[in-house]
Parts: sequence; structure tokens; C-alpha cells
Amino acid sequence: MEEIDLKELFDIFWKKKVFILLVTVLFAVLGFGYTKYVVVPEYESLTTLILTKSNNTENNTITGNDVTLNQQLVATYTELIKTNNIIREVLKNLDNINIEEETLRNNITVRLVTSTQLIEISVKNSNPKVAKDLTNEIAKVFIEKAKDIYKLDNLQIVDEAKEEEQPYNINYKKNIIFFGMIGFIVSAGFVFIRSLLDTTIKKSEEAEKRLGLTVLASIPQYHYELKQQGNENKKELMISQNPKSPISEIFRTLRTNLQFMTSNQGMKTLLVTSSVPGEGKSWVSANLAISFANEGKKVALIDSDMRKGRLHEIFEIERKPGLSNYLSGISEIENKEDMMAYFQTTSINGVYVMSTGDIPPNPSELLGLEKMQEFLTKLRNTFDMVIFDGTPALLVTDSIILAKMLDGSLLVTSYQSTKMGEIEKVKKMIEHVGGTITGLVINKIPVKAKNYEHSYYYGQREEKQDETNMQTQETQNNVSEEKKENKDD
Repeated sequence: MEEIDLKELFDIFWKKKVFILLVTVLFAVLGFGYTKYVVVPEYESLTTLILTKSNNTENNTITGNDVTLNQQLVATYTELIKTNNIIREVLKNLDNINIEEETLRNNITVRLVTSTQLIEISVKNSNPKVAKDLTNEIAKVFIEKAKDIYKLDNLQIVDEAKEEEQPYNINYKKNIIFFGMIGFIVSAGFVFIRSLLDTTIKKSEEAEKRLGLTVLASIPQYHYELKQQGNENKKELMISQNPKSPISEIFRTLRTNLQFMTSNQGMKTLLVTSSVPGEGKSWVSANLAISFANEGKKVALIDSDMRKGRLHEIFEIERKPGLSNYLSGISEIENKEDMMAYFQTTSINGVYVMSTGDIPPNPSELLGLEKMQEFLTKLRNTFDMVIFDGTPALLVTDSIILAKMLDGSLLVTSYQSTKMGEIEKVKKMIEHVGGTITGLVINKIPVKAKNYEHSYYYGQREEKQDETNMQTQETQNNVSEEKKENKDD
């Protein structure tokens, strides 16, 4: 379990603030509904008794003995009030009230007022009038019983019970706040526990620490929204469509990092793969190939996902003939051994694409043929850079076979989607066959459109500034030429 610092914890809660707020409000509403429709209103009536000097004595002065006697009687009286004899007589006197003895006993509360000789008797009931009648009757019966038992007339009623208008157990504000707090704790706890159990790729530092691989690029998600404008396929070729955009700069950085990572080995062939579908490996392959081509290299981009490859859709070319046709020798091309006949040129200068071709029944076996080795030799001799867009490595073995043959492998992951365990499995599989993993790409990182556009238009401003500089330079050159001509004349 990864450690979480306070700032990271705050960020987690802040990202889920809408969820936490909605759950809190929902619980607050439930608190209101519970109070209004579920809680049965209960009314509590209260009467107060006081222990005084007995009226049976001729001396009206309260002595120390009287105080001591009353203090001893107070504790006894509180127990006497809830005895069966008193309760039965109360119910007998109030024969119009239908209530069980045990129920009444449980609803009676007797309290001694601290440092006084006051006794408070209260009764709870759903009917305020019944609560009042029971309280007053209990006080009267108790006083009479005390006289009979102790032969003392030392109890008097200070305040009689009244009929309460408001139930004691209905408090909307308190219940709404209480339920709202429960909702906040539940939602915040859920978010916290989920974040602890979340093992998906999120931070470059975490990925590098756990996987032991270098993150070569982190690509924002905003390019997927750009697809909705105009032609979707063309928008996927971000470097070609928007050469000064931040994403184009990220791919140039990725290209540079790859070159630095493999400067000693002289990498010429690269596999781009992922653990599962939908992580953006084909999109990364296409734009990375354009990035190398913009550097003046002759680049071969090969769609080795002979099941569901989509490079032909991205570049708007024919699906066949392609890789499967070349390796199997089954094609309509006259010279079947001519490798370049299976490549298609694109609108990008320097990028040559070999699509998947016909879907074969045995893609993995085709990649394992001796002809594949010959194919790689031809590729190395013909192109400056060769990029294979592979299959998802956890679904089929095609990419694992290629990883063994090529100079390096680039693993594409999806932010908060790809699990660490999945990448660990792919890493072990590639390393097991002797392949080399060059690094990681974290794709689809959420970026606000506004932030993206600021960066994008900054690139546009740079472009406009370059044009202005060029125009200024041309003007200066023209002025210089005019002066020179006048001098010659």
C-alpha cells in the first residue's frame, strides 16, 4: 500500500468534491425525510415535587434532623414512584387511557435536582394530553402513598405538568446536520479507501519506483476531444495537423528521450505495445513515426496487429496488401518478394506504412517464420527507423514474439485505467524472452481544455511572431538593396 501525503490526500478529495457534496446533500435530505415521516412524535410532560418539613409536627422550624431525614427519603422516593402499586393505581384512576404497565414504567423518568430537595417526574407519550394526565396523576398518587407508608406529609407539588405543544424528539436542524455529517464521512471514507486500493497508473514517480522503468512521456487527454471537430482520423495525426501544439512538443520530447535511452545500442527497430486494448498505442505509434520523419529520417511504420490493427484508418490508406500478405506470400502482387510493394506512402513525407493485410488464422505463427527475420534485416538496411504497432501483450503473444526480435519495446499505459499489475506482467513476459523495455508512456492524462488551449495558442503566437520577424527581415533587406542601387547610380 502506497503512502499518501497530505497534499495528495487533499487532491484526491478535491477531485471527488462533487461526489462527496452530492452524497452529503443526499444524506441531509434523508435526515429530513427520516425526521418528518419516520420518527413518531413524542411529548414529555414534567412536574416538580419538593420535600418539606412534615405538617404533622407543631414546630414549623426545619431542624438538622429534618434535612437529614429528607435527604435519606429522596433516594427512596425516586424508586417508590415507579413501583407496581403506584403505576396500577394511576392506570386505575385513568381508566380511559389504554397503556401497558411496563410501557408506562419505561416512559417514566425520575430525576433529583442536584444540591436541592426537588424531585422531577416526567412521562413521555405520543399524545401530549395523555402525557400531561399521567404525569399529574403519578405525582398525586405518589404523594398519597408516601403519606400512608411513612406517615409523613412532607411532599408538595411545585409545578404541575402542562400539555406540551412541541414534541421533544423532533429536531429538524439537528437531524439534518447529523445525517449530513454521516454522509460526508461515508463519502470521504469511500473515496479514501478506493484511492488506497487503486493500483492504476497515476504518477510517473510511482510507476518508475514500482516498475523500475523510466516514464519517457506523459500525454494529455485533450486530443481526444479534438477528434470531435472535423475529420476524426486526420485529427489523430496531431504532429502533422498541429506542429506547434503542446502534444506535438511532447512527441518530440518522446523521440529525443528514446534516442538518449538507446544512444549506446543504436536502436533502429521499436515495438509499441500495451497491456490491454484502448490505451492508445496505435495513436502513439503514428505520431511517433511522424516525429522521427520530421527529423529527416526515413521511417517504416508497420501494423503488426493482424487481428484488429487500425493504422490504415489513421492514415486513410488501404488495409491490404499488408504484413500478413508479405509474410504468407499470399497476395496479388506480381513480385511477392518485393518488400516495398507492400508499403504505402502517406501524406507525411518520410513515413511509409505497411498495414495489417488480410486477417490470417495464425498471426503468431507468421511472426515466428524465418521470413520474419529476413524481413527485419531488409527493414534495417532500407529505413532509418522501424516502428511496429503491436498487439495488446496480455491478450495475445504476437507482441512478445516481436519484443524478442526488436531492439526495444515502448509500453503505452492509460492514466487511471492501466493497472500496475498488468504492466508488471507484460514486463516479466518481455524480459523472460530476452526483450528490452525502453520505457513507459502514460497516455490520456486529464488536462483542462482551457489550459491546453492556452498552450496551443501560445504556439500560434510563436508562429505569428516568426512570420512577423521574417517580414521585418525582408523589409530590411529590400531597403538595403534600394540604398545600394541608389549609390551605384
